[in-house]
Amino acid sequence: MQSGQADILDSFSAQALLDSLFAFVGVVTFDGILIEANQSALKVAGLQPAEVIGKPFHETYWWSYDPDVQAQLRLALARGQAGETSRYDVMVRVADERLMMIDFMLAPLCDAYGNVRYLIPSAIDVSERYNIQHEREFLLARERIARQMAEQAVRRVERLQVITSALSEAVTSLDVASVVVEEVRQILEAQQVTMYIRRADGSALDVLQSTSTSSSDEPVPLTLPLDSAHPLGEILQTALPVFLVSQADRQARYQSATLLPLAVDAHGLALLPLEIEGEVMGVCMVSFAEPRQFPQDERAFLWAIAVQCAQALQRARLYSTMQEAIAMRDHFIAVASHDLRTPLTVMLGQAQLLERRMQQAQLGEAFTRPIQAIVQQNLRLNRMLTALLDLSRIQTGQLVIERDWFDLRRLVERIVAEVSPTLSRHTLKLVAAPDPLPIFADELRIEEVIQNIISNAVKYSPAGGPVTIVLQQTPEHICLNITDQGIGIPLEAQQHLFEQFYRAANAQHSSFSGLGIGLYIVREIVQQHGGLITCTSHEGQGTTFTICLPLSDHN
Repeated sequence: MQSGQADILDSFSAQALLDSLFAFVGVVTFDGILIEANQSALKVAGLQPAEVIGKPFHETYWWSYDPDVQAQLRLALARGQAGETSRYDVMVRVADERLMMIDFMLAPLCDAYGNVRYLIPSAIDVSERYNIQHEREFLLARERIARQMAEQAVRRVERLQVITSALSEAVTSLDVASVVVEEVRQILEAQQVTMYIRRADGSALDVLQSTSTSSSDEPVPLTLPLDSAHPLGEILQTALPVFLVSQADRQARYQSATLLPLAVDAHGLALLPLEIEGEVMGVCMVSFAEPRQFPQDERAFLWAIAVQCAQALQRARLYSTMQEAIAMRDHFIAVASHDLRTPLTVMLGQAQLLERRMQQAQLGEAFTRPIQAIVQQNLRLNRMLTALLDLSRIQTGQLVIERDWFDLRRLVERIVAEVSPTLSRHTLKLVAAPDPLPIFADELRIEEVIQNIISNAVKYSPAGGPVTIVLQQTPEHICLNITDQGIGIPLEAQQHLFEQFYRAANAQHSSFSGLGIGLYIVREIVQQHGGLITCTSHEGQGTTFTICLPLSDHN
């Protein structure tokens, strides 16, 4: 350096050099006393030199707002005394009690012998950078939370679909409760889930299922006046959910923390009404071991489960009622059919005996026709009783198919020979190859099927005419076509033809009697043989029923 330049530098004081710096700079003695501070450091805090010079550096205005910040600075001073440099970001107090983030450094200043004489603190304002970083971190955190909430929402929707599917298969109230209680406990990590069901008389609630009880435990009754200041009583009255975020919240609203069985130690509580058509049939209670705020999305999720649960309970109730009605109906049919068969059998026997004697006596038609009518109506009543018994057996899974080998062609020939003499305006025509058609099936049931179809063909052909029966064999089946020239079946009715108790509109509006179960029984018998029955018809032109029965593998 030239001597002129050195003279110029010597003319500036150390304080002038410090004040010329944009950074915050000071000088601290070895024992931690601040002896210099530049104008940048003083001005940003609104200080005069006398307010900080000569004081312990860690006790000055910039640091004294927070003991933790002072402790961090004392550690930096100790490291400086040991000849080490410290650098870190820290908040310091500036004018108007504001805080500023600075990039702070404390470095030792040594003499020619390497001894630390002074400590030099310096800092620059990084508030803007900090704010940008902080905002970035805030945005990232918000994005992360939003993503977690979206993922949680997706998981809950998926679980709600699983619950809906499981509830659709539940047939009893206990099945419904078991699904809901366990699924809700797992999804929300609840301490306990309990489902209360309301008694029919409304006098009390019973614990239907709870995570603290097994399915074999007896229900726990909870007698509860509807006008009591009680969360369950409130739900039964208002049909609105109750959310209690803590025990203090529960005590403030209901004056007691022990009002709810199975939730004495719970903090957060959600109580959801199980409502159908204005009737609260029960309550689902979800309890948590810690206080819980129940955000809106969680409340919506719980409400959706409560709605699904109430609908499933209603279905289970209706199913139970239906099963009881079916059991009563089947019992009635069985008893009535059994009790009616005996007098009908006696009546039929006596009528047929009387008919034969009149024929032997060669009495006129005026005498024989009433007896023939009695025989025919008796036979009809027997067929109706048989149909009702078959319906009951089908629905209880007791319809027995006893297979054996027989000649289907011979069976059809016999039916035609037996039925033809009873017909006055119809003719039965059999079209079949002369060869036998052996089949492995239940001969009595197949006869019942053929008799039923022929009977329908005759009944729904009031003008008379031919009824054609065609037998033919394919490599895998023996098919039987029965065709009449009767009133036919409307197109819209054909898809419902084999449903129980269904009758086509043109049959209902005519004088044709029937229960509407014959074709249902026919289809069940054919299907239990592994066969298929179909119908083709044109209204006013007639109908063809086609029955295909599989050949045995041994045929």
